[in-house]
Amino acid sequence: SLTVKQKHQVYDEARRPVEVLFKEVRDLRQKLRNISSEANYSYISSKRRIDTLQEDLIPKAMKNAQNYIWNAMNSAGEMARDSDDGIVLDFHGLHVEEAKNKFDDEVVPILPVIKKIRLIV
Repeated sequence: SLTVKQKHQVYDEARRPVEVLFKEVRDLRQKLRNISSEANYSYISSKRRIDTLQEDLIPKAMKNAQNYIWNAMNSAGEMARDSDDGIVLDFHGLHVEEAKNKFDDEVVPILPVIKKIRLIV
């Protein structure tokens, strides 16, 4: 299984693109504050980019990060393997809502057929 340091590296690597997009939104908002007219082309262009980032690119990047973290945490060593202790799943690195969604999507469907499950959070 992954060490604590390796888990932090996975998290940082997965979340880096999300942070870059959030920074772009912050920078564009600052730019908007410095533009005097909402009719200005630069204002309109920046506003559209913010909308695209928030409505499309950031949610996709967050989903990609969530999947990357889930796969990395549950493909190393004994994670996600069936053993006498049941299936072991690691939710480290996922935000609370992401972990809940991952549980609903990945764990709930198999609950009727597994004997034991051990969750690491």
